[in-house]
Amino acid sequence: MTSHDFCSPLGTIRYRLEDRVLVRMEFVSGDALLPGDALVDAALDAYFACGADINLPYRFNGGTDFQRKVWQALTRIPKGSTCSYGELAKAIGHPRSARAIGQACRANPLLLVVPCHRVIGATGALSGYGGVEGIDRKSWLLTHERNTN
Repeated sequence: MTSHDFCSPLGTIRYRLEDRVLVRMEFVSGDALLPGDALVDAALDAYFACGADINLPYRFNGGTDFQRKVWQALTRIPKGSTCSYGELAKAIGHPRSARAIGQACRANPLLLVVPCHRVIGATGALSGYGGVEGIDRKSWLLTHERNTN
């Protein structure tokens, strides 16, 4: 497994590849220090420049069956769109599991590729995504996707 860093407009993104397949992507504190991978960096550059879809091979290493079901459902939320935790719970056949959806989003190992930032509260409020700094990132990502869709 190899780790790489990408310097994004929102901070450093660290990602891990296993046999050329993406298995982890997350924001980390500090500056980008690890050399990037050309294919992944090009996909991230295109996403941040013009909102291009991030079409990279990925695999979920770990997670419960429920979490993997949620993560797969997240990939079906169209770019520039949102849905609530409750709507997502209903869509996967677990209508009373909005809070569990939130926990699965929090455990998402592949930010941006599995777009948990597109899930919002029932009132339309931005919630989750790692505290105040995370809410700012979530807002930025949603605005970026709407403006480049």
